[in-house]
Amino acid sequence: GDTISVIANQVQNGLLAYYDASDDSSVQLVNGNVSTWADQTASNHDLVKGTNFPTHNSNDDTISFSPFAYLTKVIADFQFQQDDDFSIFIKALQFDAGGTGNAQHVLNNKVSNTNNAGWSINTSANSATLFFSLHDGDSQNFASYAIGGDDWDDGVERDLIFINESGVLKIYDATNANVGSNGNADIDEIDYSNAPFKI
Repeated sequence: GDTISVIANQVQNGLLAYYDASDDSSVQLVNGNVSTWADQTASNHDLVKGTNFPTHNSNDDTISFSPFAYLTKVIADFQFQQDDDFSIFIKALQFDAGGTGNAQHVLNNKVSNTNNAGWSINTSANSATLFFSLHDGDSQNFASYAIGGDDWDDGVERDLIFINESGVLKIYDATNANVGSNGNADIDEIDYSNAPFKI
C-alpha cells in the first residue's frame, strides 16, 4: 500500500484522531453540506461546521473547503508544545488551481483568533510555499519548515507527513523521503486555554 496508509495502520497507541472522507458513514450532511466529520478513533473528536459548510463528494471521496469554510473542535490533546513529539498524516491533500490568492490553512490550533501561539500547516498567500510552523504568539514561525519552489494550488493530490521532534519540524513526502526540516528554537510554554482546533 501507499506510505501513509502503511504508517497509519501501524499506529496503535497515541492516535488522537482519524478522519476519512472515503467513509461516507463518518460524514453527516445537511442539505448536501458537511455538518459533522466523525473521528474514527475512540477519542470521539468529531469535527463540526464553522462559519460556512464544506462540501462532500462521495464520487471521489473528498471534502472541499471553500474560502471561510472550516470544521472545528476544541481538542485539548492537540495543544502541542515545542517539546511534544507528534506526527500528522494527510493523504491526498490538494489545493485547487486558481485560488483566491489568500493563505490557505490545512490544520491549525491557536490559543485564540487574536493570539497566534500554537501550530499550523498552511500555504503562503501566493500558494508558492507550504509552511509547517510552531508559533510563540509574538513572532510567528519561531520554528518553521517551508517547502517552496512549487505552486501548491496546482490541483495535484499529495500525500504528506508532518513531524515535530523536540522542536525540529520535518515534512516527508509519499515516498517517506525527508524533504527538509528546520533548526531548533526555544520558547516558553503556550497557554492553550479554550483554544479552538480547526481543520
